[in-house]
Amino acid sequence: MAVRLIRLSAAPFAVLVFGCRTPTQVTVELTTDVPCDDLPNTTAQVGRLGPDLEGRAPSLATTSCTAGGRIGSFVVVPSGERNDEFGVKVVLAHGGPSIADCNFAEQNVTKLPGCIRARRALRFIPHDELMLPIELRRDCDSVLCDPTATCVHGICVPATVDSRLCRGAGCPDTTLLPPGSTFDGGIDAPLDGPAAPEGGVATDACANSSCPQAASCAQLLANCGTPPTDSCCNSPLVMGGTFKRQNIVPTTVSTFRLDKYEVTIGRFRAFVDAVVAGYTPAPRSGKHAYLPSGGLINQYDMNMVERGWDAAWNANLPTSKNAWNDFNHLSCSGSVWTAQPGANERKPVTCINWYQAYAFCIWDGGFLPSYIEYNYASMAGDLERPHPWGADPITPERAIYCSAGECSLTLPSDVGSRPLGDGYFGQSDLVGGAWEWVLDGNNGYIVCTDCIFFDNPIVQKTIGGGGYDSSPEQLEVTYILNETVDDTAGDRGVRCARPP
Repeated sequence: MAVRLIRLSAAPFAVLVFGCRTPTQVTVELTTDVPCDDLPNTTAQVGRLGPDLEGRAPSLATTSCTAGGRIGSFVVVPSGERNDEFGVKVVLAHGGPSIADCNFAEQNVTKLPGCIRARRALRFIPHDELMLPIELRRDCDSVLCDPTATCVHGICVPATVDSRLCRGAGCPDTTLLPPGSTFDGGIDAPLDGPAAPEGGVATDACANSSCPQAASCAQLLANCGTPPTDSCCNSPLVMGGTFKRQNIVPTTVSTFRLDKYEVTIGRFRAFVDAVVAGYTPAPRSGKHAYLPSGGLINQYDMNMVERGWDAAWNANLPTSKNAWNDFNHLSCSGSVWTAQPGANERKPVTCINWYQAYAFCIWDGGFLPSYIEYNYASMAGDLERPHPWGADPITPERAIYCSAGECSLTLPSDVGSRPLGDGYFGQSDLVGGAWEWVLDGNNGYIVCTDCIFFDNPIVQKTIGGGGYDSSPEQLEVTYILNETVDDTAGDRGVRCARPP
């Protein structure tokens, strides 16, 4: 590939030539809402979308920036077939980080403020000049997407463009958004705008089968979410960082995955079958073993690493289906569990105690999230949102709870039925729906990194997020409830975490 840089008007034009020039070409126009006094640096590379593009060296680099937000443009022409497909990746660094810093952070799956990335892929149309505008907006600052996806208004979406939409005035980035998406648009967003739009997510929800394989979904259809076409085991990446847990204590969290949905009845049913067939968790399993320390550091155990599953806890796992199905277990008051698969398979499983929640997550290839991890995801990490979706108030459109004194006696809705309430990292129902068991409690006010507060002998653990029968106050991200570990109730379920 030969690259030739020329200058046109006040902005640099880069002409990327794959061979002899022909009338078949794509003009890529770059703009940004980053102010010029923030010293933006921009690079672009061209290749095949995916690993090939990610491994390419930049074909151009510029510090150009005009008051109107224009960076410049370049032209791409084919070297082979005139309907060939190509990809473009653009990286903009501003406010301190260099392009090299941004690339290093991405390679290490680390969120770094001051780094904006965009990708596009499309096919040439023979004897047609296409226009491809790319906006490098601050609402995509530090957002990491899959190598085949791009950030648009804070959301990771597939990067492939329908080339036919790029004729004439071109195909703006909004053509990549799902139908019905609405944003303020333009490159003049306010300087103090959020890192992602209200209701936006920071990363793709396990695009291209990047999610860990979960045993509970092996025999299930992908029928969760709104619309019900998503894997019930989707597990988006939660990028690590430092935040004030409960808005009080500075705490650092490493990157991990947190399931998009609460565990459903259908998923838990497969676990019951496994336990009845003889499954028990391996001793000392269920730890955050991917961390350099081998697990979370327990502030209540002389800073020892978390111990994992204890074989003595196997006694809390019934060995017959009749026992699992009885009133003392999955059919407790408020439950919608049925002995046989039925209409409630996509509703959250409830009436499980802490031991059963922990054992399920281990069997499913994960572990229970710590309270700090759960709180971090709910608060959008270092954005420290008051609600998972942002600053907008709690409403029935965003969460399932006891609204205006009207409370359901059982869980009324399937998981993922309130997409307007999704969190920054992509999880649904972080508040409302079912209370969720976590690994530990939160009685400590110690500044720490990758830590837990796990009492031994265990007596109480935290449940978070509020439930379908909770008041609005109980849905606040700072609200927690401590319960005894063998307690079950019709509004208590679980969501699993996993290695990154």
